[in-house]
Amino acid sequence: MKDNIASMNDLAIQIKELEAVETEQMALLKTQALKVLEGFKPTSILKSTIAEIASSKDLKAGAVDISLGMGAGWLVRKAFQANSKNIFRKLTGFVLQTITTSIITRKMPVLRQKISDLQDL
Repeated sequence: MKDNIASMNDLAIQIKELEAVETEQMALLKTQALKVLEGFKPTSILKSTIAEIASSKDLKAGAVDISLGMGAGWLVRKAFQANSKNIFRKLTGFVLQTITTSIITRKMPVLRQKISDLQDL
């Protein structure tokens, strides 16, 4: 662009150039704004979180450990309670479920390490 304008024709040319630059920048700004809005949608946040968990080995292992612990706890509670209507049996089943879930969730990393050590032999 020119710094000094000598005639009306030069002014008109410079105005057209600036309008073209403005149009291009507005289009770019609009696409960037749409990308930002897309990033704040709950589905996008959920997708990115799931992708992050899937790509992270530690997070994936932690999710598996927690799932196994919760599943084992649930099985222990169901096996202990059966179809009992007794409130104390239900309470004891809940306590056993909590303890089982906690123990298995804590011990899974140790178990996983022992299995990998055995595989290395």
